[in-house]
Amino acid sequence: MNNKNIKLGYLSVLELESGDIMGALLILDINGYPIEMHYTTSAKLGAMEKIAFGVNLKSGIMIKKIAIPLIENIEADLLAILVNDDDLLKLQKIIKTPLLNISMSKSNKKNIDFAVEDKKLHNKIKNELMASDLWDYIDEPFTRIKNAVEYLDNNNMMK
Repeated sequence: MNNKNIKLGYLSVLELESGDIMGALLILDINGYPIEMHYTTSAKLGAMEKIAFGVNLKSGIMIKKIAIPLIENIEADLLAILVNDDDLLKLQKIIKTPLLNISMSKSNKKNIDFAVEDKKLHNKIKNELMASDLWDYIDEPFTRIKNAVEYLDNNNMMK
């Protein structure tokens, strides 16, 4: 994959003030420039859904109603999809694109957790990320997603 053609996905699922859940997938080039963004309408959870999902409510809704539809709608070939919630790593059983959970330690060190154990793949992805302009602010695109979702919600643009 030519470095100029490398694309990354950022997938985030957020709870709105109303209690509904909404997700977005932001596709960036390796330097952090946006290529496309997809989002779901807010998922309203009925009483029966809450009962049916039980203890799996959060991860079940995140994956079945939000993440899978978003990922199925993209055409870009992605190096990886970065997530900011451990529950989303369960998606790896369903999709082929590598999933990484990005978090920051208290000492501001970047933590990257992969959904699958594959040292060669881990090194390839880490090397691409560390060599990119995006590395210094690897988690910043999640803020873009949060701001976009809040804008859509506050302006009633998700109905």
